[in-house]
Amino acid sequence: MPEIYVHFAYPVLIIVLALFFIYRLKIARTKNTGGVGLIYSGLILTFLVSIIFLVEQHPGFSDWFLEGIYPLIVILEFTILAAGLILFVAGLAIYFSHWGDRVVEIDIHLNKLKLLEKIQQECRAPYPVPELLSRILSTLLQSLEEYAGAAYLYNQDNRTYTLATVAGLSETEVELLSDYQYGRNVISEAIDNDTPLITSDFRSFGGKAQLALIGFNSLLIFPLISGKTKLGVLLFFSEKKSHYTEEIISQLAPVVNWLSARIEISQIGRVLKRSKQFSETTGIQTSDQFKKLKDILSSFGADDPVASFIIECRKLAEADEAWLMGLIDGDLTIYGRSSDRTDFSDNFRAALVNAISKRKAVVLNQEGTDEQGQNYIARSSILYPVGTNDDAILLMKNNGTISISDADQKIFDIAASLAEIVIENSAFKNSEVSRRKGFEIINDIFKIKLGSRSSEKDIVKLTNKVTGLISSASIVLLFKRRNNHFEVIHSNIDHDALQSIVISMGEGGVGKIAALKHPDYESGFTNVARYLEQYHQENSIQIYKLFGDSRGPVFQGDYPILINNRVDYVISIYDFRPNAIGDIEIHQLLSILTGLFSLRLELTKSNNENENENQFIESTANSPSVLIIADQPVILDLMTSMCHSMNCKVTSSGNSGEALSIFESKKPDIVIVDILSEDGTQKINISDLAQKSLSARDIASRIKEVSPKTITIAVAGWGVALDEDKLINSGFDYILQKPFKIEQLNKIIFGSGKVKE
Repeated sequence: MPEIYVHFAYPVLIIVLALFFIYRLKIARTKNTGGVGLIYSGLILTFLVSIIFLVEQHPGFSDWFLEGIYPLIVILEFTILAAGLILFVAGLAIYFSHWGDRVVEIDIHLNKLKLLEKIQQECRAPYPVPELLSRILSTLLQSLEEYAGAAYLYNQDNRTYTLATVAGLSETEVELLSDYQYGRNVISEAIDNDTPLITSDFRSFGGKAQLALIGFNSLLIFPLISGKTKLGVLLFFSEKKSHYTEEIISQLAPVVNWLSARIEISQIGRVLKRSKQFSETTGIQTSDQFKKLKDILSSFGADDPVASFIIECRKLAEADEAWLMGLIDGDLTIYGRSSDRTDFSDNFRAALVNAISKRKAVVLNQEGTDEQGQNYIARSSILYPVGTNDDAILLMKNNGTISISDADQKIFDIAASLAEIVIENSAFKNSEVSRRKGFEIINDIFKIKLGSRSSEKDIVKLTNKVTGLISSASIVLLFKRRNNHFEVIHSNIDHDALQSIVISMGEGGVGKIAALKHPDYESGFTNVARYLEQYHQENSIQIYKLFGDSRGPVFQGDYPILINNRVDYVISIYDFRPNAIGDIEIHQLLSILTGLFSLRLELTKSNNENENENQFIESTANSPSVLIIADQPVILDLMTSMCHSMNCKVTSSGNSGEALSIFESKKPDIVIVDILSEDGTQKINISDLAQKSLSARDIASRIKEVSPKTITIAVAGWGVALDEDKLINSGFDYILQKPFKIEQLNKIIFGSGKVKE
């Protein structure tokens, strides 16, 4: 008999070990990770062998098969066991290799950003285009560990390519490459499709130029294109076969985009120079206009090109103030300004939004009245469209009218083209900075050595790092769970209202995130304002105090930090300016940061730490039983989490028929019903079509008929005007209207109050 117990223990032991591996390695929660299937397969095969061992202990097993079959069974057992162990070990190796590859990917992104930063630092001076191309080509070849390359500039007038610079090629090879026509060849294909090409078939290079490539086996063609302007190509030659990959293309892409913008700016400068020479030879006196454009072009070399550009734009119409602005998600956004004015009147802002959306140049005059009652132009403005992305230049004169002549019109057109480049370069620069900071923080998280006593300190440190990813005008709040509510324990601002913000479980964004355990965000002024309405009125007032005189945030996100599978901290972010890399990407980046940090904390945090901090009531010896009825899954989850936090025994149901069956069988102490209509007559969903749907009032009446002592609670939605008399007469003892605090529900459940809420 003892041997039987031992063999019974084998399957149990394997199941316990399998659950241990699945839990500790987070295999069940990890998606798109290699090796998981192999691990499961190995565990299943090992478990199957233990079952076979157990069956062999049956007293009559030796008589079940022919004598020659039993050696085959032993071989089969060994084969299955060996296969299970091999699959399990192989799965573990692939699983851990996946996470190692993630670290390598992050290092690759950091190297890409470092390469771009190195080139930008080395090429800050206004080099001529050939010298600029030569410097960048040499740096890129060095990073690729190659020695041969070339750069062509495209001449749109005669549709030819001019060889601008070469590296690592002989004089003969340079001569063969020097003249290259636009046409049916691989370089023209790359430019027309605006797509890098990798090839080893040099016959597609066309003409005598293919003779220069006899000594090479691989070619990468990278088109230089800014907007819709074809500028040229970069060529990289390698003696290795299949040397260039999509990874290399991804590494070079930021550098090539930046280089294309620099070349286009240089070409515009040359056009202006030729125009100036033409004007001087024909006797046209336009020196003042060219001086203005020269000053505008000089702003591209400034530390803050947007601010410098818009300051120089004031000279275009002798304006007192200037702004570079645009529409993002329908909201007016300021990219740069020359004055301290931060906002406009509502009427003027509405006029700006309307004019920018129509993409037409308009003059906006603001009138005043003098002492004699006569109207005069108090302030005059010109709004000039920029590009096709709802951007514009605004010039304002505080005294008198502002106007532009036909000659000025051409200067404005050039300035608008330059403004588009300024905006694109600024957005590109800011987005790369934000991405680089994000990857650096992710890299730091992998290196953090966490301890059970330093977790909160490290969470505050993470919050400070997150602050660096968003604009300096943003507000970041770190909430900590205390009993069954959240309080602000850290922020990047100092305000008296912070001490008054206390968020209950299930209340607003923070409370919802705490219950559902996943991050969420809203973007756009209107959506964020609607999102904030979900907080209790007192908390909503205190949060709006933090915003001061601003119109309100355009981005709001809540990101949970989980410890022992419970949300103990929430990072709440309010940003008042559009993010450089876009709301979706910044939300994904912040979600990755907090998710990785939670995973690191969970691996180091003691499972028993803060166990008593959950307790909302002093004694839980007699936990009340609660039945929750609601046909909205989100409401069910929130109410269940709130009741669990008060140590209640919770049962939930999404339809009326099932709910009544549960009530009759379990006889819970309390029933909570979610209602949507003012008198509770709206039918609650039911899965069995043979039964009749029941309203909240019907359910309350049935419950009181069966058990008059059962406490019934009606929970009403936001903004629903209630007919309390009808609800109470139908059998409801208490009525709660969202948003309500968990203390109110606790007061009812534990009998500390008998008044209608």
